[in-house]
Amino acid sequence: MRLYYMTEERWALKILRERRLKISLINDANDPFELLGASVGEKKTRSIMKTLHSHWVSTLGMLCMTTDWKSPVMWAHYADKHHGLCLGFDVSEDAAPREVQYSPQKLNLVIDLQHKTAGITADLINTIVLTKFKEWSYEKEFRIFTQRVERDTDDKYYYDLSPSVVLREVIIGHRCEIKPSELRSHVGSVEKSVSIFKARPAFNAFEMVRQQKLTPVVVKPTNRPIKPPLLDAKH
Repeated sequence: MRLYYMTEERWALKILRERRLKISLINDANDPFELLGASVGEKKTRSIMKTLHSHWVSTLGMLCMTTDWKSPVMWAHYADKHHGLCLGFDVSEDAAPREVQYSPQKLNLVIDLQHKTAGITADLINTIVLTKFKEWSYEKEFRIFTQRVERDTDDKYYYDLSPSVVLREVIIGHRCEIKPSELRSHVGSVEKSVSIFKARPAFNAFEMVRQQKLTPVVVKPTNRPIKPPLLDAKH
């Protein structure tokens, strides 16, 4: 499936150069209810969920992507107010992408303390970690959960692009000044063809579309690797 990752230009170029994505940590997410989609009004339920959440926070990270690159709101919130870039990836089932579900209210859990797991099953955990408040539904989010293994020298965790997450598109924000031709060398050698094009506001709808007047660039697979250039002060 095709999933999209929006970010500032400088971070997008770093991703292209290093062939990896930064893993988001639970406590750094912009939603304070992250992985807290269950109602915990009852004291025993609250205790169990607190233990589970603490475990997830200390061990898990996630990649957050969307199915929709055309949303002007997503560009505004995650791609530097349309000054950034959107990277499109083919994500296979091996990466285990999971669709987020949006709810108007928190989930009601049935806790059975007579059971050794208190009735917390794998299916229930999946539901909890993939449930967000309905006001976030514009994100059309998919997540890839991953274990945090080793911090890099910048104190962050990364997910290496692999055969299960393959770059296929680079979409330039409407207000971004970098040109498709400039991005060719940043993309470097590719496993499959990568299309580079610019977005613009649609004439008849509240959505972003391809800028047809600007010729897109297609980077095709090659046997000779292309070394990405060093970034200058502008980029």
